[in-house]
Amino acid sequence: MRPFRRLPIIANVMVSCLSPRSMKRGEWVKKVEAKAMDALEFAGISDMALEKASTLSQGDLKRLEVARAVATEPELLLLDEPFGGLSPAETDLMAKSIARLHKGGRFGRLHSEGPAMIIIEHKLQALMKIVDRVIVLNYCEVVAQCSPAEVVQHPAVIECYLGKGEI
Repeated sequence: MRPFRRLPIIANVMVSCLSPRSMKRGEWVKKVEAKAMDALEFAGISDMALEKASTLSQGDLKRLEVARAVATEPELLLLDEPFGGLSPAETDLMAKSIARLHKGGRFGRLHSEGPAMIIIEHKLQALMKIVDRVIVLNYCEVVAQCSPAEVVQHPAVIECYLGKGEI
C-alpha cells in the first residue's frame, strides 16, 4: 500500500481504520482517530502524526505501512521484505514491533493474540529472531519447514544456498 504522500501521517492510518471490517464495528471519527494514533504509537511514529507522509525517511515509511496494515485489524498479515532498505537500528525496531504485534502486544488488545503472519524476507538474521517456523523455498519448491534453529542446520537448505561444497 503506497502512502498518500500529501496527507498527514495520521490521515494515512485513519484511511485504513475505515476498512469495512472496522466500520462493521460502528467506529466513527473520534474512535477512528484514537485507533489511528494507537497504530502510530505501535509503529513508533506517533510523534510525527501531523507531518506530511512525503517527509518520511525510508524506515519511517515502512513503519507507516505497518501502522496502516495493523489499523485494519487483520487476521492474516502478509509482510513482503519489511526490513528491506532499513538501517540495522531501523531493522531492530521493525522486528520488535512485528514480534510484539504477533504476540498480541500493545496494539494486540484488539485480539487475544496477534494476527497470523507470512513474512518474506532476505535479512535472515533479524527474521530468525522473531519467527516460530520457517519455510524455505528454492525455485518454488519447499525445501524445508522447521524451526529457525533447525533450518540453519538443514542439509537441503545448506546445499541450496551454499552449494555442495565440492570443488
